[in-house]
Amino acid sequence: MLPRIAPLLRAALVFVAASLYAAPIKVTIVSDDPAAVKSLADELHAAGAIVTEAARPRDVLAATHEKDEVIVLYRKDYTPYEVRDRAALADLSNRGVNFVAVRGAIAGPSASWAKDTFGAGWTPESRRFRALMMLNIRTDAHPLAKDASTFDVTDQTVFNLELNEKILVLAASFTSKVSANRKNIAEVSDKASVYDIQPQAWVFENSRLRSAVFLQGEAETLAHASYRTFIKRGIAWAARRTNVDELCTPKDLVDMRYPVGGPSRAEKAIAAFQMQPGFKAGVVVTEPLINKPIAVQWDERGRLWVAESPEYPNGRRPLTAESWREGGVLVPGSYDRPAQDKISVLVDTDGDGVADKKQIFHEGLELITGFCHYKDGVIVVCQPHIVWLRDTDGDGKADKEVVLYGGFTPGDTHFVANHFVMAPDGWVYASNGGGGEVFPLSNPERKVRLSSGTFRFKPDGSAIEQIASQGGNSFGNEVTSKMELYHGKATNGNPIQHVVLPESILAKAPGTPAKAFSSVNPRRPVLRTDLPDRAPLLQIDQVGYYTAACSVAVQEHGAWPDAYRDTIFITEPILDIIHFEKLTPSGPTFLGEVTIKDREWLRSMDHWFCPIDVSFGPDGALYVLDFYTPVVAHNDTRGPLHSKSGASVRPDREHYFGRIYRIQHESAKKFEIPDLAKADVAGLVAAFDHPNKVVRFNALRVLMDKDAGLLASAVGPLVTKGAQ
Repeated sequence: MLPRIAPLLRAALVFVAASLYAAPIKVTIVSDDPAAVKSLADELHAAGAIVTEAARPRDVLAATHEKDEVIVLYRKDYTPYEVRDRAALADLSNRGVNFVAVRGAIAGPSASWAKDTFGAGWTPESRRFRALMMLNIRTDAHPLAKDASTFDVTDQTVFNLELNEKILVLAASFTSKVSANRKNIAEVSDKASVYDIQPQAWVFENSRLRSAVFLQGEAETLAHASYRTFIKRGIAWAARRTNVDELCTPKDLVDMRYPVGGPSRAEKAIAAFQMQPGFKAGVVVTEPLINKPIAVQWDERGRLWVAESPEYPNGRRPLTAESWREGGVLVPGSYDRPAQDKISVLVDTDGDGVADKKQIFHEGLELITGFCHYKDGVIVVCQPHIVWLRDTDGDGKADKEVVLYGGFTPGDTHFVANHFVMAPDGWVYASNGGGGEVFPLSNPERKVRLSSGTFRFKPDGSAIEQIASQGGNSFGNEVTSKMELYHGKATNGNPIQHVVLPESILAKAPGTPAKAFSSVNPRRPVLRTDLPDRAPLLQIDQVGYYTAACSVAVQEHGAWPDAYRDTIFITEPILDIIHFEKLTPSGPTFLGEVTIKDREWLRSMDHWFCPIDVSFGPDGALYVLDFYTPVVAHNDTRGPLHSKSGASVRPDREHYFGRIYRIQHESAKKFEIPDLAKADVAGLVAAFDHPNKVVRFNALRVLMDKDAGLLASAVGPLVTKGAQ
């Protein structure tokens, strides 16, 4: 008999359990400002919760409270409750009632009781200030923060609470504590700094109860859809529901990823672009299909390849601070794991111009900063080496890693080698942001000293050498059809550098005043005049000039109107701009001429816009790689705490967003993009006359990949023809 009863009993228990969890959540809202919480109460009612309201904690003592019931405490002012109300809260907590505390409720109870019940207590040293704040969400750190994003809101930032070490922080913000050396911290009353970061929302649990705390609560904040969703999730979690979204609508959950005051969808972000007449921007690809694009290349078939670096900036380095303070680690606490940077081919299956699929060529590298095509794969720079990823069986996935050069292990992860270009002379040219000794794996004893500037290497791993050196972080690299070399200089106020003579030539003339580099636009001020004034978003060095110049791209005889012929583009991500200048010959070098005097070529009004790279594609359009993040600066000379990657410790570093945009002129010439993978030698030679540099360089590369002697025999007649 018992064996037959057991299944029935189990079924009955399952039914009872399901009935219990199907029961409405009981919520009591205790508020000294009913108007402030009205919209929350209405949404809870609409979601099926049983909601009662009261003005004081003592008013709810007489009712019977179940263990899974939740009391929402909202207090407009940061003042203590009366003694009777403090006693009522203690009584309720002893019954195991759960709490959601909003705004000034943190200051209502005694500090010791609140620390043990809410996870933090208000003390005489606690402070707050009102300003436009960045509420930095720890995305996916807890079910309450699932798919949530950071956003701006004007409200009180609260700090110097007495914290319980067992809280799990959901959101944090910069406080007004300031200090150049972090030892003698003073306080500014009305604005955030970058020196101190403290929790603004968290969950806490002990043996008796659960509490969720949200320190912001002005009317504008409570009207914010994502913030109300946080509170509704907090209520469901405190009620011990398995599904924390039980009280949320589908729209609530969509708004969490793209909240008002935070990141926008790519299509909406384009609407924030201020561009020159005649140009139109479109989305090529966006998250979640890609994350943090750092470099692109087009192969001989015209396909767009992208390198993604969600590992930036820390990679697998351990945290310096708590994970809610330091957002630079992709997987906090997990360092002995495969890296997650990848290289993929983007695919547009429906022909609408937007990639909807990607074929991952390789995943597992750490901190990729550049790559180029070579034979049956790609050559990639990542930490700690330059590696050739080969696809030996032609299935579209790398199956062999060949390390070519070692020594690429900078302590600071933005002083790195970057932007590979396979040039017509058979060398790969690159920019370098730092220094160090590197070596070919084929001959580790042959050390080569690289420094900031331009270097090159043989793709077969046989040779590597410095071309031109110049102090300062270099990011961005360009090789033109005439073998003119440029790189971007991020931090010294001289954003575009041109290689005049290689150092190997200068070494033959000791004492010469000539230099390897010449600045194309020395001390060029930016044209944007309304510079950021919030401390987390400020330019740090070279204010009003270029302090984070990234990428250089030359528009040769391409698809755009003649006015853009021989122009050079560079980005300034901190200021959300793309700048261009006309290149004019000046002796052995070039100078930049600003042809638009009153505005930048492109300015985004969205401070999340982070144009990390620009490249011209085989169709003649400009492709913009947008890291899309609220923070651009890597290290910070103002003196906040820094991580093991040399990046300042900040909670607003994130690893999810990333887009590629295509900007084309309305009168652009239409180019036929040949499939060079199917071309014979004659077809490859014919491609040398193609108007687009990407196509020409790919034709040369494919010939070189086939046979160097074949290339020489093919190029010979062209050289003879050109000399006639």
